[in-house]
Amino acid sequence: RDVERSRGLGDVYKRQRKNLRQLLTLCLCGLLLLLATGCQAQEADISLPAGEELEALESAVGYELDTLLDTLGLSEEDLTEPDLADLVPGLRDTNRYAELDGVHLRERIQINSDPAGTEYYGFSQYYLLYYPEKEGEDLVAPARALYDTLLETYGTPQSSIQDNMEPVTEEDWEKLSSGDETNLGDSWQVDEYTVLYFYVLLDGPYRRIELMYDWPELYQTRMVNQGYLAREDAPLYLEGVE
Repeated sequence: RDVERSRGLGDVYKRQRKNLRQLLTLCLCGLLLLLATGCQAQEADISLPAGEELEALESAVGYELDTLLDTLGLSEEDLTEPDLADLVPGLRDTNRYAELDGVHLRERIQINSDPAGTEYYGFSQYYLLYYPEKEGEDLVAPARALYDTLLETYGTPQSSIQDNMEPVTEEDWEKLSSGDETNLGDSWQVDEYTVLYFYVLLDGPYRRIELMYDWPELYQTRMVNQGYLAREDAPLYLEGVE
């Protein structure tokens, strides 16, 4: 009887070990599924604004946050304040990303406010940003890949848009590759009202690659039209534009 009983307990232990292995396997599969789902959720379907997407952003310039969120298909729960918000009030990161040439770009918006920060009334800039994932990461390769994509998408830059911005040359890229941490910048007049700025910012605590879409004329015009800005303080005001 003792022998049979021992064999019976052994079978029980074997079944328990088998069940435990199956449980661990199920848990591992579930964890991998959750991780995969999370990664897919981060990689939202956004890309470089063009065509209808760019027109939609233009339509929201100068208006309140709700208008912009409706345009982007987001809610306030999808927004977070980046570290820079203390220095530049009104910056908000979304929970969406763009994947361009293997570079993971976060989406950011700028909503300007009154001096007290109590009323956010004017969407002014739209960003796609890459921050290094680890300290000391080389930004030259992803910056060059993005710059080439911008050339393909928007054509030849017009660096004269910003007086202190010189056109990016091959010599500039060679300097960056050799360890020279001089900031780079270029710009495009994407359409009648949209200006795109490309920056490689290597000095300071916030090293990054930055794409900034800006609408200075539309912004000033709509600020005046809504009573937030005096006409004499808006040198870029567009007559006859809403």
